[in-house]
Amino acid sequence: MTDSSVEAESWFPGRPRTVEDTGLSPTLLRDLVLKTIYAGSPVAGFEISRRLRLDYVILESIIKDLNDAAIVQTEGEARHRPQRLERVEEGLTYAITEIGRERARQAMERSAYVGVAPVPLGQYNLAAIRQGLPENFATQERMYNVLSHLVLPEQVLKLLGPALNSRKSIFLYGHSGNGNSSIARATRRLLGEGLYIPWAVAVDDQIIRLLDPGFHEPSRQAPNPRADGRWSSCARPFIQVGGELDMSMLMDEAFIRRIRHKIKIPDPTEEAFREIFRREADSSRSRTIRRRWTTSSRITTSMPTDQCVVSTRGTSSPKCARSRATRASSPWCWTSISSMTPATRSSLATSRSKC
Repeated sequence: MTDSSVEAESWFPGRPRTVEDTGLSPTLLRDLVLKTIYAGSPVAGFEISRRLRLDYVILESIIKDLNDAAIVQTEGEARHRPQRLERVEEGLTYAITEIGRERARQAMERSAYVGVAPVPLGQYNLAAIRQGLPENFATQERMYNVLSHLVLPEQVLKLLGPALNSRKSIFLYGHSGNGNSSIARATRRLLGEGLYIPWAVAVDDQIIRLLDPGFHEPSRQAPNPRADGRWSSCARPFIQVGGELDMSMLMDEAFIRRIRHKIKIPDPTEEAFREIFRREADSSRSRTIRRRWTTSSRITTSMPTDQCVVSTRGTSSPKCARSRATRASSPWCWTSISSMTPATRSSLATSRSKC
């Protein structure tokens, strides 16, 4: 991994310790605390801190003001509490009052959001810049590394590098099965291991949910205790869309012209197909792929002239499948020669010589 990618990944949002550090207005934080208590009343102080992902020291003065104004009231210590708490008040339970219910309803009318405290839009924009990769991050060496598991023409690799470095839209097209989606998924690795994404963003006093569990996969690394809890460490998001459609059905011509890079992924040549077959057959990591062939023509046309489908079902030695191609319901499997015992290889060589 290059130094530039490591630098992008080393950044993290610092943990706030004061209301000013959060970048949020006291009014917005006050409403969030009130709605959190309203939604879960009664709720302990440490639980409010956990739900907002902010240290209790930031929320202490806000909760005290709500308590002094009779908007919330304490109901003693929580039954189940952590062993270590920074403040005694963290272990107290807070319940909403009748006055607080009316205030909470008014706050819900302004914004129905209840959850992790948001991040100001300005902080999010700065984080996006800090976590961006430098120019020409898709070097030739890195391109070959991330796409080494695919069999692609040299011309495609030469087009992909500059297209990615341009940071403009890229349209990969070609027949189904040519590797369009596989290329897109592989190039995701060029962007680094992960980044920080806020749960929500605040624009003035409005809150927008940003983190989507359907597309933002949590990082497998241990959480950074110095990082702001309002941000989640995630893998670089990858969203895949597409369909088996004609170009004219997919989008209009004017839109296609606006796409900077259009790269066609050609059909594999016979030589490329043989290389793909060889990798699948000889890879020690690949498992046997079982398939049902429904017609004899599909078995015949899918099989290279110098290859043989092997079935070991119900027999003590492998047999050539070509003579049994008409048995459409029989399950045949591609078998790796390297995984066979010496006796099996010898039996296979004998059967292939009779094909």
